[in-house]
Amino acid sequence: MTDTSLVDRTLSAILRRILSGEYAQALPPQETLSRDLGVSRTVLREALAVLRFCNVLDVRPKTGTKINDRAVWKAAILEGVEQ
Repeated sequence: MTDTSLVDRTLSAILRRILSGEYAQALPPQETLSRDLGVSRTVLREALAVLRFCNVLDVRPKTGTKINDRAVWKAAILEGVEQ
């Protein structure tokens, strides 16, 4: 078994929730999401930064975090995510 970081586990948890449809168009506010996932906002922000880099998310101040269409996601983000 490989050792994964808290950021990696958080990223995978968010991605699984997106893929399952729990988060259909947007993510909840960061405060809610960090509480639900049991992680600090720092860890959450790092995971969100990776998802943004991979075109999964569109993060806009004051309008929220929207989920992009899967067609624009970088394929590497789906590797290793258990569905």
